Amino acid sequence: MGYSTTELYSNVLAAVLPLLIALVQRPTWSSRRRAIVAFLTVWLFTTGFQVGAVALGGGLDAPARWPVPSEVAGFIRMLVVNLVIVATCYKSLWTPLGVAGSIETATSPPSRARTALELETERLVTPPRAPGH
Repeated sequence: MGYSTTELYSNVLAAVLPLLIALVQRPTWSSRRRAIVAFLTVWLFTTGFQVGAVALGGGLDAPARWPVPSEVAGFIRMLVVNLVIVATCYKSLWTPLGVAGSIETATSPPSRARTALELETERLVTPPRAPGH
């Protein structure tokens, strides 16, 4: 049970998957929602990668008879490794560099809620109204 080329390519691409996840996620989402979206994205990516390799007829060392029990175990291993790679790259590479947060902010719709700072600035800048107006 060696490490296949399919798993290797999948793992390499998993390192940049947090950037694609950042396109979907919003800064205002809860940690739970963000984790669910990340897990589902990694699961879809891993499944798609494995199905694509099988569709190529085993061109990436994929088995021609998927899913058989040994290949299901290989898929689960690939999924777990991809989850670890995505989480590690997100926390130790893309977040400290500010790339993931910038992508999330740039692709999120503007918030309708105004911050306290914006309200305070508006109050200080706007001249008071005269009585009766």
